Amino acid sequence: MMTGPSEQQVSAEGRRSRSLLGALLSALRPRQAPKNGLVLVPLIFSVNIWFAVDDVSGMAEILVRGVGAALAFTLLSSAIYLVNDLVDVERDRAHPVKRNRAIASGDLPVALARIAALAAMLLALAISFLISGPLMLVAVGYLVLNFVYTFKLKHVAILDVMSVATGFVLRAYAGYVAIGGPVPGFENGVPGVDIDVSPWFYIMTALGALLIALGKRRAELKTAGDAAARQRGILGDYTTEFIDALIMSTATLAIFTYALYAIDLGDMGANVPADNTMMVTIPMVAYGIYRYLYLLYVKGEGEAPEIILLRDRPSLINGFLWLATASAILLVHTIGTANGN
Repeated sequence: MMTGPSEQQVSAEGRRSRSLLGALLSALRPRQAPKNGLVLVPLIFSVNIWFAVDDVSGMAEILVRGVGAALAFTLLSSAIYLVNDLVDVERDRAHPVKRNRAIASGDLPVALARIAALAAMLLALAISFLISGPLMLVAVGYLVLNFVYTFKLKHVAILDVMSVATGFVLRAYAGYVAIGGPVPGFENGVPGVDIDVSPWFYIMTALGALLIALGKRRAELKTAGDAAARQRGILGDYTTEFIDALIMSTATLAIFTYALYAIDLGDMGANVPADNTMMVTIPMVAYGIYRYLYLLYVKGEGEAPEIILLRDRPSLINGFLWLATASAILLVHTIGTANGN
């Protein structure tokens, strides 16, 4: 039996009541959905492999598989948010902001939240299986990781943020598997398309996600102040000085790793032009990281990085230019190679 403030008490403190549908949509965290755009990044960084104007049906299949995988992981993420809110309902009720979440406030009944979480998981796994068996296995692995995180790892310093980063790597790998990337021991591919992604891409993804997770922890620690450990137990195991050291080292490694990805080192599956033109995108990645650090340290933002970065116009413009430039370089290089240039 759950204990804590009743719906009437929470409402009396100024909470605006929501409809049942509105509460459910809020609990599914639609604002977090852009995180799953990472599933589409392997699609973008392999555009030179699958883009073929003389094979529209093949391109359409690749696109449908990629978008389907993004949809599946969006559903999985929503299900995990529901599970997290169910587990943390009492702690959320003691938080000045989280107390207004749909389940903690009482707007969304616990029973309905459980049903919605299960339905989202099953639908996501069904979509993944329809795309490919290996993708479904990645989806199951993502679920297992998040369940372990919810019940154990989020209470263990360092492993908590590393678990979050691993979740983003699985998203990226899911995008690779969805569009036909080869998986050892499985039949997984699209006829006529040989997808490959540099291993540096996954390391870069892990470091980028780790940087954002650390920034979020820092912002939570600064915002909560002396009440940090009460609001989120794991915060009591961190200090701002320790997190700052991790942030600086991670930011440096992230830029260095992307530079290694962008430079042709003769690696198998690197999929970058041999003339090293991809190097022109390195400053864009560096700017993106520096901009995030600016928002975190100078503007004092970072507790909700996914929202901040989506509202920050310089970050949005930079991200668009990065993806557009990288795609153009890959396509131009492919066309030049086909013409013998």
